[in-house]
Amino acid sequence: VAVPARVSIYLKQVRDLKKYRIPHWRKSFNQLLELLKDNNHEMIIPQLEQFQLRLVDLMGHQEKIYEFYLRFLFGGIDLSLPTINKYERYFIDTNSEHNHYPDYWNDLGTFNLIKSRSLYQKAMEELEKALSLAPEFEDAKHNLKMTKSHEKGFLILLRAILK
Repeated sequence: VAVPARVSIYLKQVRDLKKYRIPHWRKSFNQLLELLKDNNHEMIIPQLEQFQLRLVDLMGHQEKIYEFYLRFLFGGIDLSLPTINKYERYFIDTNSEHNHYPDYWNDLGTFNLIKSRSLYQKAMEELEKALSLAPEFEDAKHNLKMTKSHEKGFLILLRAILK
């Protein structure tokens, strides 16, 4: 089975895309291009298939990540902590495949900021619940007062970062 010359051309074109200009991807592209030069078809076909799957796998997660951002931007108030937790698996790469990308770390940081907003709101509810059960509970009063005094600044900071 001959590998068409256009495969080399397409690989070079994809390699030159901005998102693949990082050392991890450069190395992968260059290894494939070297295999193509060697004309070792028994070796190159499985390598191309694996490489293609890595690209497709990355795209599948990106779609879920974009979906999450859209849900947050257009319905962030209604985005519950359980819903946020369902998306977490799309952000966390357990096999270290994507942790060579700056985008991976940026997306993960943004996700955690969104999650921290929900955790902050949950903490406020829990402190208020503590006071509803024991209105004179000094620790809960103090913690709620401190949390509320910084609430506006915290939410403004998150909005500025996430917009």
